[in-house]
Amino acid sequence: MTSVITAAAVVLGCVGWVSATASLSDNIYHPINTDGVSRLLNADGMIGSNSAESGSVGIVYKISQETDFSNFREAKGDKYILLISQTMMANKVGVKSLIEDGKVNGIMLYDEDVAPPSWSAGDLSPDNTTQVWNADGGGFGSSNTIGMHWIDIGVPMFLLNKEDAAYVNAQYANSKQFGAPNDVAPNMFSARLKFFMWAAGNAEMCLRRTHSGFPFCQPLGGHSVVGSLIPGETSKNVTVVAAQLDALSLFHDNSYGASSSAASIAGIIALAKMVTSYFTEAERAAATRQIYFALFQGEQFDNIGSSAFYNQLMNEKFPDGTASITPARVTEFIELSHLGRQATTYIHQPSGGASTVATNLKNDNALWADSTITTELPPSSLHKLRTLPNTAGNTNPFPSVDGIVVGDYDTEFGPFFHSRLDNASTLDISNTSDVDNAAVGNICNAMQSLATVLRASAGLVPGTYNAATELAECKVLVLSMLQLMLVNVSTPVNGSAFEYHLSGEGPLNRYVSVFSSTIDTTETMAYWGLSGAMSLARNFSDCKDFSTVEKSSAYHTVEASDNGCFNTSTFFIEALSPAFNSNLDGIDGDTTHYSTWTESTWDDATASTFVMADPAEEKAVLGGGVGFALLVIAGAYFVEKRAKLAAAKE
Repeated sequence: MTSVITAAAVVLGCVGWVSATASLSDNIYHPINTDGVSRLLNADGMIGSNSAESGSVGIVYKISQETDFSNFREAKGDKYILLISQTMMANKVGVKSLIEDGKVNGIMLYDEDVAPPSWSAGDLSPDNTTQVWNADGGGFGSSNTIGMHWIDIGVPMFLLNKEDAAYVNAQYANSKQFGAPNDVAPNMFSARLKFFMWAAGNAEMCLRRTHSGFPFCQPLGGHSVVGSLIPGETSKNVTVVAAQLDALSLFHDNSYGASSSAASIAGIIALAKMVTSYFTEAERAAATRQIYFALFQGEQFDNIGSSAFYNQLMNEKFPDGTASITPARVTEFIELSHLGRQATTYIHQPSGGASTVATNLKNDNALWADSTITTELPPSSLHKLRTLPNTAGNTNPFPSVDGIVVGDYDTEFGPFFHSRLDNASTLDISNTSDVDNAAVGNICNAMQSLATVLRASAGLVPGTYNAATELAECKVLVLSMLQLMLVNVSTPVNGSAFEYHLSGEGPLNRYVSVFSSTIDTTETMAYWGLSGAMSLARNFSDCKDFSTVEKSSAYHTVEASDNGCFNTSTFFIEALSPAFNSNLDGIDGDTTHYSTWTESTWDDATASTFVMADPAEEKAVLGGGVGFALLVIAGAYFVEKRAKLAAAKE
């Protein structure tokens, strides 16, 4: 009998103990999807975010109105996870105060059901320009001129999808969160954000270190896509028409870049078609100028693609080592910048420039206008190329070329430069848009005028020409390309030499990522687009898989996605900074002029919300549990003692 009572006492005591300790770990975790800000490093330091290796934990504090910034500064807790709306994220002064406060341990960003205010993760590109090309940007730092993307945030930052945002906001509203806004109260709604980055310090340091056989960081880069009017021609002067292939956002997986630079990608492909499609191989060969159409990869990170092109050009290895042009042959450079938002296209020239191309464009069509900024070029490939040093006995030709940058802006970029908000809505593109879309018309009007000037400068005269038909075909091509990049990657592209589409769903993320020998989806899209625009006859034999095509000084036949073959002069060149060594595990080149950007490797990202018990409540529950356990044991002892006395009397 006594053993049974003792056992029961122990069990009841354990129940009391467990009930107390269970309340201490009664944190009901709710997982949320993760779309985080990663860490990037160059020779000077690091930017982006990072968490503790086990995750960063804090009480959730919502920032949804102006007064919340000042209230947060009075908050009494030690560490917080901010739940901040996109509208408040656009408050540069407020966000700066939050980050500098020292109590922020993580950030969750959500969208509201309202049109977002102007906001950019990069007021300035990491470039040497002094003009603030996005005055509405989300920049903060010592001078408030460096965008949020370009600083070391130091804490994990996640973008909530629509479902998670609704859940987290509802749980926040329903929780016992704050009696007064700055109080720490019982049962705080909290979060744990984990996105641990292995790299730290700078690019040189992280390239030398490894973890489980993997480097702590890897160089950014990829492949640029180039098409030539006359493959193998090296004796004629050269016009380069360029656009940037990649895009950028604070959240890299949402880098869509509608006006910068999806519109210019669609524009340059339509332009290449208008310049070349009227002419046979022999007629193209008779042109008085060589024209290269180039889509440079990695331009958002100190112009990786154009720098790699420059390095090859200056070493007389462009387009390849057997048939190369000399740098002095490059006499014209036309860069397509942001396009589509308005009918007027502005021409930006270097300080003191007097461009013949610009004059010809303005004479051709009233849609062109000179920029009122006359002291410098906007952040662009041309701006970078003009600053690069002479090498290999050749003089940099770009300070003296007839060079212009054309875009849909005069003194400032669009309101969402370097932001996920520069998406399909910027150009009013959807899967139901038609060729009457205003942005499509703006792009094609500008490209048709530019094509007229380029054909004339190269001595190319179409035998049969119908301007209305050309413009209509351009609109079909540009619309489908914009829909592919900004709405759904599986959208078929029409208006080229063949129809093609990519696999997948949703818009095309064009963040450059780390260098790989494999051709990525963005580069594939650009290759098919430019190849189709400049292709000659179909149905050739001995086709090559396009991924095997690198530099080429001759036409080559490639298998198209519709199982036919076509003859193309489009090829890939590596977009990799000359600053890295050949093994990509160190920096041995010029770090002053060339990109040293790398991306950190990381552990899998996780995020969850939970209820964190108040310490006073935990102590009370624990004390109650212990007291209950002691009471049960004492009662059991008393019962057992009485039982023994009763047995002795018997």
